[in-house]
Amino acid sequence: RLPFPAWFYPGGGWVRPALLARHFLDQAAPRAAFRGGIEVARLQRLGDRWFVLGVAGQVLEQADVVVLANAGDALRLLEAPAWSIQPVRGQISSLPVGSLPVSPRIPVAGASYLLPQIDGRLVLGATAQAGDLDLTLRDEDHLLNLKQLERLTGCAADIDLAAMQGRTGVRWVAYDRLPVVGAVPDLVAPAMGRPLNQPRFVPRVPGLFVFTALGSRGITWCALGAQVLASCITGAPSPLEASLLDAIDPARFIARHARRGPPKN
Repeated sequence: RLPFPAWFYPGGGWVRPALLARHFLDQAAPRAAFRGGIEVARLQRLGDRWFVLGVAGQVLEQADVVVLANAGDALRLLEAPAWSIQPVRGQISSLPVGSLPVSPRIPVAGASYLLPQIDGRLVLGATAQAGDLDLTLRDEDHLLNLKQLERLTGCAADIDLAAMQGRTGVRWVAYDRLPVVGAVPDLVAPAMGRPLNQPRFVPRVPGLFVFTALGSRGITWCALGAQVLASCITGAPSPLEASLLDAIDPARFIARHARRGPPKN
């Protein structure tokens, strides 16, 4: 029993993110291939081509179009644009089945969540600490997850912290809680006399796109966001209307600044 009203979604479910990513890669083969363990130092454009350079200056890859879908590291490769995006650290916890007085058959979610058993363990969480990039597991965050579990289920849990495992990660979140999807704004190119108070009027860097700041909704938004980005690159019809495209456009930060105007004395 839950201590408060809730919605029941019998058709809902959960996925393992790593296996979902592998599924997407398998679907994209042979047009896409995963290459891990490679550090990209910077991007360089020569003529109509982009060159992806390694730490020694070597060319790792070249293409007409580059998509930066690498969370906060996209800001480094874009030379720190003035976008309102910040990291939010999260830690999840897991316990052996039988450690808790509850073991759900379906996911239970609210301000926190508890998943059905996975490989003999229960997964619960998660914390959220803005601006924190430390990936070290913390006992205090395990305790916070347990307190959130008690509020969620109404069941207190007296757990030995030594039995707890966990994982940490960093989400990147825009202050307006919307993803950043689209062509990268060009702050050097002239605006051709058009006002910059609308994202669609902001000049763009040719062949450079970004897909980041999905926050805690990455699994929910990734497929639709990929379709939006593909339509943006190819010129195909978009699955979203113009107002929503403006809302997730990376140029929205520039447009907002333009609408506010210069500071008043």
